[in-house]
This record gives sequence, C-alpha cells and structure tokens, in this order.
Amino acid sequence: MDSNQRFLIEPTASPHPGELVTEYLEFLGWSQCDLANRTGLTPTMIREICEGNAAISPDTALRLEEVFQRPAHLWINLQRKFDSMQLG
Repeated sequence: MDSNQRFLIEPTASPHPGELVTEYLEFLGWSQCDLANRTGLTPTMIREICEGNAAISPDTALRLEEVFQRPAHLWINLQRKFDSMQLG
C-alpha cells in the first residue's frame, strides 16, 4: 500500500442525543425530573429523550443549551447525525 493512501472510515452508528443528556444528568447528579423542572419540559418528554424515543427539536436544543451550557447546535447536530444513520 502506498503511504499516501488514506482510509476513509465512516461510522456505522450514531448514538441518540438522549444518551448524552443521560450522561450529563449522571455527571451532575440530577434526575430526569430535575431536568424537566430546569428546562420547562415535561418529565415524560425528558424520559422519552433519554430513552431515545423522542427527537431533540430546535426548541428543546435551546432549552438544553441554557441548562447544560452547551450550544444548541451541538444538540441539533447530534440529532441530525442520528437521524441520518437511521435513514441510511
């Protein structure tokens, strides 16, 4: 193989952004109800996101940005990548 050749590695899966939400909750020691109270979202919606059964909408991304101090585009991009993997 030529040393100038490169391999392009494409991921075969992208986690649902709810997995990152769950990791943040664990790191901060918050419950899903704590996050619901802080974001103004329902506990059901938070549970659905954490379980990977609900998508991160632009509105939800803005709420997560405010609470977790991570930009809304992070959440939107994670959702977009997850969605594109589901279609592919």
